[in-house]
Amino acid sequence: MKQSHRRDRLAEAVLRSVAEGLVAYGAVDTASMSLAEAQAEVSRQVKALARGSPGPWLFTTDFTAELLALARRFRNEKRTELAILFFATWLEHEINSFVFIACIRRGYPQALAARIIREVGYPGKYTWLFTLLGLPALNATYQGHIREMLDARNAFVHYKWRHFDGDRDEHAEHVRANAQVLERAEPLVRYLTRKHSKFAFPKGRRNLLPKRLPARTAV
Repeated sequence: MKQSHRRDRLAEAVLRSVAEGLVAYGAVDTASMSLAEAQAEVSRQVKALARGSPGPWLFTTDFTAELLALARRFRNEKRTELAILFFATWLEHEINSFVFIACIRRGYPQALAARIIREVGYPGKYTWLFTLLGLPALNATYQGHIREMLDARNAFVHYKWRHFDGDRDEHAEHVRANAQVLERAEPLVRYLTRKHSKFAFPKGRRNLLPKRLPARTAV
């Protein structure tokens, strides 16, 4: 009984993820539909897939929640450099998601989307590339905060064994600068999360499946 319940819960989670993907990657253009039409179309496509519609079924691993949890844990433990490392990695994952979704919506092959993500660096990736792909521009202030976060992360990852002048209190200045970067992390996370949600799920239409799925909708 427990195993059957666990299987049903897993199947429902997969189907809800598929429904989100249909919207985010443009298979269902919910922006041009009424809410009822969007719900009906997403449900129709999910049911077709669940009943064995030819694939392929493509899956990915989303690390963003875990990265954010680790960043917050290290921040709470006062391990500033590690917190910055994971906040910055979360930022990169989120920005890359913008780019990947925009590429797929434009009909670019997945391999090309991956190449664009790999070969376009920062800050170009969240400035001119966003413009080129028709993505919503990021606020200039937050662009600056992203750059500061990535620079602080790179200074730690590509450690250069900088020595500080104790008489001039240089190390304290460095610590204060990193603390300031970390203070800006949560507002930046909130800003990018809202921006990404509005882009990926037009009109806030993320959860378009019924709250309770029929018992045998599962694969």
